[in-house]
Amino acid sequence: MSTKDNIEKDYYKALGITKDAAPNEIKKAYRKLARELHPDKNPGDAKAEARFKEVSEAYDVLSDSAKRKQYDDDRSMFGGLGGFGRPNTTGSYPGGASTFDMSDIFGNTSGSADINDLLGGLFAGTATGSRARPGGPTRGQDITAEVTLGFDEAVHGTTLPLRLSGPATCKTCHGTGARPGTAPHRCPTCGGSGFTSRNQGAFGFSEPCRDCLGTGQVVDDPCPDCGGSGATTQTRTITVRVPTGVRDGARLRIAGKGTPGSRGGP
Repeated sequence: MSTKDNIEKDYYKALGITKDAAPNEIKKAYRKLARELHPDKNPGDAKAEARFKEVSEAYDVLSDSAKRKQYDDDRSMFGGLGGFGRPNTTGSYPGGASTFDMSDIFGNTSGSADINDLLGGLFAGTATGSRARPGGPTRGQDITAEVTLGFDEAVHGTTLPLRLSGPATCKTCHGTGARPGTAPHRCPTCGGSGFTSRNQGAFGFSEPCRDCLGTGQVVDDPCPDCGGSGATTQTRTITVRVPTGVRDGARLRIAGKGTPGSRGGP
């Protein structure tokens, strides 16, 4: 789970338990809800299926002591910021403390200050990619796929081929985005960093360069196959080992099998 997921999702509320619930209470709550919401008991009920997945995800985190500690730490540290959404113009601290006006911070009387501006790239590393430094290697995206297992396969584990379709390095330009025989050049606007700075009141903000879209490079003659993106949609098959006793709705992470990163990123 990413830090962003940890902040936005209230797993204790999903299971209907308190934050100090003991492991046996967590298991009891999960089993009760799982029986009520299981797709076999609610055929065709999309809401019940969504809740079942939510409950399963919550149990997956809270039943694991290490994941639960990370989840609690993330929410304790950043939960007071109200998540990653767009807060009210006038906010309050947890526990009913004194209110504050976001426009006092940003000098913006419209009340449209976005908490994402405050956080910037702090939580890089989600499925949408991350950056270690401006203009540096960028992590590729994750790919998700759903599989259906038989009862015996879920109980005893199985190995199965998984067909994935998603972006992959363009075979024509080899990921440069430029037509063969040409090459990208450094963006003159950001100097190749991929980011530009702007001032808003007493604060300075860094944002992706609008001319190169944060890549730090400009392609004058795009590759005809990928249109300058450096990637095309391709289909491939990988072999995945599903462990024994996997729960319905569980998520397995296969490292290094997503889409390619840029600038040598993973």
